[in-house]
Amino acid sequence: MNRHPVYLFVRDELAEHPELNALSGCSGWIGDPPLNSKLAEQAALAACCGEIEPDFKGYRVVDADCGLPARSEIQPLIVRVEIRRPAPNFSLNRSQHGSGFLFYAPDPASLTGYRINGLEVGLRQWLSELDCERVAGVWLDCPEAEAEKRGLELDALVLAREVFDGLLWLSGGAWETRHIDNLLREGNCDALVLEADRFLALGGVELVRKLNPPEQIPLAVVDDTVAGSCQREAG
Repeated sequence: MNRHPVYLFVRDELAEHPELNALSGCSGWIGDPPLNSKLAEQAALAACCGEIEPDFKGYRVVDADCGLPARSEIQPLIVRVEIRRPAPNFSLNRSQHGSGFLFYAPDPASLTGYRINGLEVGLRQWLSELDCERVAGVWLDCPEAEAEKRGLELDALVLAREVFDGLLWLSGGAWETRHIDNLLREGNCDALVLEADRFLALGGVELVRKLNPPEQIPLAVVDDTVAGSCQREAG
């Protein structure tokens, strides 16, 4: 059975959040620790976007368009990319029948695969060229799906799995319980990332239980995942 940890993505300080205690039901949170010391008392820091503490054992999140940090970094990296669906790109073409007319036709290359904002490259190509010795996983974020409230980009997961064996986190578009049901039925991500308010609106701790139901047979971990490896975690 696939496991889907639910991480909170915290951009701003949540010290005054009215339901701060309820956020402790998440699997962990992602953000800058100094900004949210109060939240750190309620839930574990799963990945850091800011200054890394020397004893921090989680992931470090970096944006793809900022480049990878120096190889001296010891934390396993999660690279965040903003993806969008392909949009047709039309260009003028001359008629193949010799009539001399020009007409607009879509460029077939523009209709395939997802694109990455800021890098203007196809997701498949970018993943296939990723340095897997340095990257533990990729966080696929879709602002377009989020703005349109259309559900998670599960097709992007399918594409990514074809060329990338590391961890895949997903965010953007989960507004309704049916979007979560679709993830359970069709998705294969290693973590779902939500804003704090969305986490609560979708059920909070009950959402975590839905995505991670109790195992029928207890499992024992016999081999730790090597930091920075592109092998997927068991689960």
